[in-house]
Amino acid sequence: MPEKVLDSKPYAWERPGFDIKSLFDYKQACETSAMMVMRRTLFEQIDVLRQKRKDIRIIDGGCGCGRWVIYLNRKGFNCVGVDANGQIISKVKEFDASIRFEAADLRALPFPNNSFDLYYSFGVFEHFEEGMDKVLSEARRILRPGGRLLFTVPTPNIIKRIFKPVRDIRRRFNSANHVYFREYRFGMKELINIVKRAGFEIIEYGASDEVGMGLWEDFQFLRAPGIFRLTPIGVKICKTFNFVSPWITNWGIIIVAEKA
Repeated sequence: MPEKVLDSKPYAWERPGFDIKSLFDYKQACETSAMMVMRRTLFEQIDVLRQKRKDIRIIDGGCGCGRWVIYLNRKGFNCVGVDANGQIISKVKEFDASIRFEAADLRALPFPNNSFDLYYSFGVFEHFEEGMDKVLSEARRILRPGGRLLFTVPTPNIIKRIFKPVRDIRRRFNSANHVYFREYRFGMKELINIVKRAGFEIIEYGASDEVGMGLWEDFQFLRAPGIFRLTPIGVKICKTFNFVSPWITNWGIIIVAEKA
């Protein structure tokens, strides 16, 4: 079973007072080193699919404020953004009305069968408390035969597993405050089984980052100004651990699968 993480308040990804002017940093946000593995894998899959069909259709499932959608459309790709937060979607449409954004539940998408060639989603599927089965089923429905699914979810890396007893003790003493579901963290084998069960063939999988995003998430004193940047000490710690294994400090798992 995946690790179920509870929090002291309901999960909300958006920051209060979201300003659409902040979307002008979309290129910097998508090209930061923390996104290198996701960006590289995304464009590799686009290249693979364009060998079969030049005008591929792409969907971002859980696009949030839409930076990746904007990034891909500005590069000439046909990418649609979908998110359950209608308020944010309305604001993002103000930034660029030429790009299609839809407010919708990923478990009930407003698209016909076999509509897209590539479905990607970064850090979203873990937030469904009942599990990701319905999300994967919808993803498979709207993908064309041979279409690709690319997504990331968090994993309990080695450092998280080492500190889990400490976190468990802290949560036990604060159990009255930690009552809201935040996310699941998946092990590799169980995640692969879930994806296969949904009717996908696994193409590749691995660590979702190479720059210690797990360190950035868990240790605030290692955070530097900028987008997901570590302090010089954090960078040295990451490089040292990565020499042994990326699974010590990385944030999650990246999966590429094909509609079977």
